[in-house]
Amino acid sequence: MREVVASAPTRIDLAGGTIDIWPLYLLSEGALTVNVAISLLARCRARERRDGRLAIVSRDQKRRLVRSLGAPVEPGEPLELLARLAQLLAPPGGVDIETDCDAPAGSGLGGSSALAVAVATALGRLAGRPLLPRQRLVLVRDVETQVLRVPAGEQDHFAAMYGGAQTIEWRAGGGRRNAISVGLTPLRRRTVLCYSGASRFSARSNWDMVKRRLDGERHAARALEGVISAAQEMREALLARDWKRAGAALKAEMSHRRKISPLVTAGPVAPLLAAGWRAGAWGGKVCGAGGGGCLVFLAPPERVPEVERAVVRAGARLLDFQFVRAGATVTSKPTSRVVLSQ
Repeated sequence: MREVVASAPTRIDLAGGTIDIWPLYLLSEGALTVNVAISLLARCRARERRDGRLAIVSRDQKRRLVRSLGAPVEPGEPLELLARLAQLLAPPGGVDIETDCDAPAGSGLGGSSALAVAVATALGRLAGRPLLPRQRLVLVRDVETQVLRVPAGEQDHFAAMYGGAQTIEWRAGGGRRNAISVGLTPLRRRTVLCYSGASRFSARSNWDMVKRRLDGERHAARALEGVISAAQEMREALLARDWKRAGAALKAEMSHRRKISPLVTAGPVAPLLAAGWRAGAWGGKVCGAGGGGCLVFLAPPERVPEVERAVVRAGARLLDFQFVRAGATVTSKPTSRVVLSQ
C-alpha cells in the first residue's frame, strides 16, 4: 500500500490577526497581517486502503474514527474537519490517516489550520491529484468554515503553506503574500512564547470581534484600524531589524485588540501580560483570537530570562521552538512522533 507523510508549521502572529477574516479586510484600507512560521509542526501520515473505509487516528487529541469514506459527514461529529477533507481528497478506495500536532490544543498558534494543510497536502499527493498551494489554501479555509460555522481567517494557512516570515496584504480577491527578510535568529533571541494553560475556542472570540464590527460599533471599528496601524508598524520594524520598535508595535497591537471585545483578555491572559511587561518585555500580546491559549513577548535579550521566569511564576508554561523557513513539506518516510497503528 502506498503512503505519504506531510508536515506543516504553526505560526506566531505578530500583528494583524482577525483582520484576515472575510469581510473585515474589505472594510479598511491597508489591511495587513504579519506572522512567522515556527517549528511546532502538524503532521499527517496517509496510507491507501482497498475497502472504501476511512480510519483516522489523532495522536494529540487521543481520538479515533472508523467510517465509510463515502458516508455523509454530520455536523459536529468527531474529527469532522479531517473527515471532510478525506471525502474531498482521498483515493476512492479508502485511506488510513494518522495525525499529530506539537502545538497545544487551543493554543492560538494555528494548529488546526496547519494540520488541515498537512492533511490536504498528504491526501492530494497520495491520490495523485496534488493541488497548487493557493488551491489548497482556499479549500482548507472553506472546509474549516464549514466546520466552525462562522467565517475562518486565512493567515494560519499562509504560514502553514509557505513558512518563513511574511506579510499578507488583504484586498478584494483575498490575500497577497510577501516574504520578508528578517533575521530569524536574532528575533528568536528576543522572543518568549508561553502557553497560558487555558485552551480557547478561536471561533467564539473571532466571531465576537467580527460581529461587533459588522454591527457598526464605533469603538470596534476604531480599534481594528489601530490593529492595522500596528501591523504596518510591525512590518517596518522587522524590515529595519529594529527589535525594540517591533516590541512597541506588539504592545500597541494588543492595546487596540483588547478594546474590540472583552473576550480577548478573558481568563489568565491579562495577568500574564502584566507579568511579562513588569519583567521588562518591550511588548506582548495574545496569539490568535485570545481568551487563553498562547502569548508572545518581545524583550531585550538580557531580559528574556526574567520574562520567562515571570510568566512561569504567573502560571504559564514555556514553549520551546525555533522560527522556520519551510512551509508544507512531503517526506518519503514517517517523521517523528507519528507511529502507524497496527
